[in-house]
Amino acid sequence: MPVADRVAFGALPSINRDLQMILRVLGPMTVPIMGECKLDFVGRTDLIEQMLQVGHPNWFDPIAQYGGTLLESFIDHLPPRGTIDEQALAKLHRLMTGTTSLALARPLFERLYTTLSDTTYDATKVQTVPWQTQHIHRLYDTLSSHLPLAHVRTITAFYLGKDIDHAWWTAESRVVLPASEATSGGGR
Repeated sequence: MPVADRVAFGALPSINRDLQMILRVLGPMTVPIMGECKLDFVGRTDLIEQMLQVGHPNWFDPIAQYGGTLLESFIDHLPPRGTIDEQALAKLHRLMTGTTSLALARPLFERLYTTLSDTTYDATKVQTVPWQTQHIHRLYDTLSSHLPLAHVRTITAFYLGKDIDHAWWTAESRVVLPASEATSGGGR
């Protein structure tokens, strides 16, 4: 189907009803169809909530492929950082543990906790490597299992240190973790 036809379908007055039908019939194809039709989630709170209830978290992974307003409007729909209650935490936890998309995992983690920095705070002390989805999942799994949300939020940022063999916490509340252990745990 030509792009113009997809965009025209997305502009139909019945599109919100059509998206509900697409969700019921095609489930995980809803996000790719929205992306192909140049749609986003603005004004579609009911659709997002229904997708979060009936779908699997990986249904949202294609959002990264389409990016732009589709991704932004989805992230904007999620509970703001300062208003996360138990219900919102459960919703974000389900998404966080199920996504395989870096474009989604990173903002979810940062919505819950704090910044994941790819650049060093001091090049004379530590070189860093970029965060990957598997690193974020390992850190999230550890933090969500062992520390209260408020404690983790006292951290300014997390870093993955290159060629280091131990973690540290700076006076400015930065936490540097060994990149070599960020995925496997290094036996710890």
